[in-house]
Amino acid sequence: MAELSAQSRETLTDHYKGQIRYAANNITEHHRAIERIAELADDLGISDTEREADYQAALAKYENLA
Repeated sequence: MAELSAQSRETLTDHYKGQIRYAANNITEHHRAIERIAELADDLGISDTEREADYQAALAKYENLA
């Protein structure tokens, strides 16, 4: 990779840090959503096995859309 100017390096570093914060936020939100879904599933009497199957089906559908 070519040598970067100080300004370019600073800009790319800021972008990198922003992407890390964005990814961390997405992971945190994903975990919160899973916790809410688990609570709802418990309230509805949905088993862990059913919940996992539903999650895997939704994940597969999403991956096919991507």
